[in-house]
Amino acid sequence: MPSKLSDAEIKLIKARVQTQKSHPFWARLMMSLEMKARTAEQGIPTAGVDARGNLYYNEDFIASLSPSQVQGLLAHEVMHVALGHLLRLDTRDHTIWNLATDAIINEMLIEDGLELPDSAVKFN
Repeated sequence: MPSKLSDAEIKLIKARVQTQKSHPFWARLMMSLEMKARTAEQGIPTAGVDARGNLYYNEDFIASLSPSQVQGLLAHEVMHVALGHLLRLDTRDHTIWNLATDAIINEMLIEDGLELPDSAVKFN
């Protein structure tokens, strides 16, 4: 018997489909993400990716976002993978590297008309 999708999974799937209509480039990249639910206790208070393209997301965080913010979040996370940020971290300070790469990615997404969660790192 197939398992029932959670509300967060449905929201993520809908965001990927909607992105195909408005931002096909980002949608194509998003389709490669393997989505995996995690809790804050498991180290994921919001969302994140690993170098293999696994998207770890907190269902409560996804529930707090608008559909357009979910699109922006997915585009943000997949860009870490596409740009090789995790592979290029090397011995850099993880926190500083993540903030810097977040700011650059977010500027690209805003310029392309995507909406980000209110908590997103921005230059201004």
